[in-house]
Amino acid sequence: MNVLTRFGLVVALCATLLGSAFSQTKEQINAQRSDAIQLKMRQNALLIQLTPLLLEKDQLNRLLSELERIGEKQKKIYAAEAATLASLEADLDKSINGAIEKGAYPPKETQAKINKAVRDAQLVRGLESGKMVDDLLVLCKKAFNEGQLKCMRGSFDGDFIDPINKGKNLKDDDKLAFFIRFIFLDPLTYDLVARMYKSK
Repeated sequence: MNVLTRFGLVVALCATLLGSAFSQTKEQINAQRSDAIQLKMRQNALLIQLTPLLLEKDQLNRLLSELERIGEKQKKIYAAEAATLASLEADLDKSINGAIEKGAYPPKETQAKINKAVRDAQLVRGLESGKMVDDLLVLCKKAFNEGQLKCMRGSFDGDFIDPINKGKNLKDDDKLAFFIRFIFLDPLTYDLVARMYKSK
C-alpha cells in the first residue's frame, strides 16, 4: 500500500468519525431544543392561570417572598433526600454487581432499605407540601382581593380536582389549595412571577 493510498484511508476514516460526531452533536442539539420548547410550553400553561389574576406589584412581591422562603425549605428537603440516596449507593452497587456477575438474587435487605427510603421521603414531602400550601393559602387570603380568589377557585373544574365525587364535596379552600399546589408551587412559577414583578 503506497503513501497516497494510506493517506486516502486516513482521510476517509477521519471523515467518517467526524460525520458520526457531527450527527451526535446534531441529535444533542435537537434534544436540547426540544427540552427548551417543552419548558416554554409549561411556562405558557402556567401563565394561562397566572395572568388572569391581575396581580399588583406589591402582591407579586409578597408572593415572591413566600416562594423564596418555601424554596429554602425545599432545598433542605432535597439535600436530606440526596444524603439518604448516597447512603444506599454501596448496597446498590453490591446488589447489581452480584446479580450480573454471580447471578445472585438482589438481597431483600437492600430492597427493604430502598422501600423505607422511598416511604420516608414521600411522607416528609407530603407533610411539608401540606404546610407550604397552608402558608400560601393564608397569604392569598390576606393579600389577594375577592375577585382574584374567585379567579383561583374557578380555574379548574370540580370534576378535574375531585373526579371521584365530581367536585360535589369541594369547599372554597379546597379549590384554592389545588390552585396553590399545582400553580404557585410549580418549580417554574418563581421565575415567572419574578419576571412579572420586574415588568411592573
